Amino acid sequence: RYRTEEIVLKEIVLFLNGREITKEVTEEYARMNKNLRFNTIARNMGVLREFCKYLKIQGIDCYQIPGKIYPQNHKNYTPYIFSHQQIKNIYQNLELALKGYHYSYHQKLAYPLVIKLLYQTGMRLGEVLSIQKQDYLIEDGCFHLRNTKNNQERLVFLKENLKQEMNFFVYKFNHQWEKSSLIFSVSSSTIEKYFYKVLKLANIPRRENSPRVHDLRHTFVVHRIQEYVNEGKDVNVMLPIL
Repeated sequence: RYRTEEIVLKEIVLFLNGREITKEVTEEYARMNKNLRFNTIARNMGVLREFCKYLKIQGIDCYQIPGKIYPQNHKNYTPYIFSHQQIKNIYQNLELALKGYHYSYHQKLAYPLVIKLLYQTGMRLGEVLSIQKQDYLIEDGCFHLRNTKNNQERLVFLKENLKQEMNFFVYKFNHQWEKSSLIFSVSSSTIEKYFYKVLKLANIPRRENSPRVHDLRHTFVVHRIQEYVNEGKDVNVMLPIL
């Protein structure tokens, strides 16, 4: 039941590295991963607040975050599943969404590639943007994801066409990684704005907060299950692999 909280506590222990829990250290922890969603940050800070409450009961002095800071926004969200035709429309407008703006050559290759990775691999946006140079095994066309949600490692293999596109990108911008170890030096908010521009060109309307970039991950799962059914595979056997 408390598996996630246990993972967060282990992360907090590694982050503190023996330091006292002060207001400054607490704020530093809150800003540690800029790619996390606000609700995820709020959950992590809630775990830290409860831990500090426990420490105070034990007579250990520490800074405890006020309860009104970092409240979670509990809203039920129904994932939006793109149809195959909608995905086709999105792909057709990936480059078109970059026209008329002063994008660099790097951005014109990076932005569409990120969207393709999200849909064709099911990775989270934060995972894609956190990939470092050493995490991509170019010969195998494989990402080694290390610091993922719930601290689980996994390997993500690319299909041949996406592998070729990724390898071309790596070849073109390998020199830029002397300044940054990240493969994609771009923020999640920038990708989101670009994606919403693509949706508009693809005539896919947005209502309130739907669809989102994260819905590409949900769509990946549904479309992959459809492939299993069409191929006559046992879905119950394939689900653990998926």
